[in-house]
Amino acid sequence: MINASAFYENPHIHSIEVSRLKGIGGLAPLVLDTTPLVALTGVNGCGKSTLLHALACVYAPCPTRPRTDFKFPRFFLPTTDATWQGSSFKVVHSYQIGGLVTGHVEIAFGKANDRWTPRYERRPQRFVEYIGIDTCVPSIEQESRTSFLDLPLALPRQDDLSRQIREAASRVLNRDYSSISVRSSAQRKFYRGVECRGVGYSSLSMGAGEQRVFEILERLFKAPQYSLILIDEIDLLLHEDALRRLLKVISRRAGDKSIQVIFTTHRESVLSNVDVTAQHLFQAEGKTLTMPATHPDVWHRLTGDSVRSLEVFVEDDLAKAIVARVAHDLGLRKHVEVVITGAAANLFTLAGGLALRGQCFENKRILLDGDVFLSEESRRSQVNKVITGHGLDVERHRANVLGW
Repeated sequence: MINASAFYENPHIHSIEVSRLKGIGGLAPLVLDTTPLVALTGVNGCGKSTLLHALACVYAPCPTRPRTDFKFPRFFLPTTDATWQGSSFKVVHSYQIGGLVTGHVEIAFGKANDRWTPRYERRPQRFVEYIGIDTCVPSIEQESRTSFLDLPLALPRQDDLSRQIREAASRVLNRDYSSISVRSSAQRKFYRGVECRGVGYSSLSMGAGEQRVFEILERLFKAPQYSLILIDEIDLLLHEDALRRLLKVISRRAGDKSIQVIFTTHRESVLSNVDVTAQHLFQAEGKTLTMPATHPDVWHRLTGDSVRSLEVFVEDDLAKAIVARVAHDLGLRKHVEVVITGAAANLFTLAGGLALRGQCFENKRILLDGDVFLSEESRRSQVNKVITGHGLDVERHRANVLGW
């Protein structure tokens, strides 16, 4: 058993596997340690935020670094509609106690009866920040006062950490912030203050996107080494260029401080970001499937209907170009839709997911490049990993996918 009183100096989550949790079911181990930044993508309701909520509850606060103690009722509140009994998931993580490093330890979490297990005092310790969509609400919309509010000017924060936050915000938002400060009212309410191009203002006058960028950056730069930072809907309120610059800043800071950042997003642009590992989630017949490094074409195919007579799934742009040329030469180009999935393993995952969702097979073909999965047995093994279980329906789905 892990010593709960010990301080874990170098923790890291490697993966999460979910048997049942809210709308997530049968999720195979989802890899979270490929890069410091991991993006969870997918359609609404596929379980992205649920995974963040689960990860927030995995760790207990460190005694030397007080923070919010995220317990399961914070995100999984029992109600008359759902008590969350039967929930079950596992995480694999590594930690260090003193000079002893212990790697790839599996911890099972669940709620079989009235209580979640393991007990909260037995959770490993780690500094965790959860940044939810509540941080998108502008300060002015949260302010109840309507009469004059006196906000005396405050001295700019001159410490090195404040300077780094100010410079990072200037890069992300393409604005020249000359200072940041904390403004307070007579009612002892505190507001973020900034000065840009000679004009000083508080968070009450900030745009919602500007406010959230400062919130994310402050928590990121103040987080200690080896922290876990969870951000829900990182792209909300942000222009595409600002999001790209924000991810670059987060990646650099995460690398410098060995911080693990996991966020959810609906933006396709993250797929082309070399600093981010994207994990795409989707639902199929009660199961949650995932594909790493998904191409945008897959997003559109999983969220919409086919509009062409024939769908051809391929690994990369070269294969797509070849199929398009052959279709053109045959006079069929306007009838063929070519979908890029990325890695060869993604072809099997996508095919299995579509099969489980009851898709028609007659107008679909899958083309492997031919460098992997050359034998019938290797292809069958990949299909079996995606379509698990027993019975005639399962065997029928497997046969159909192999026939593709």
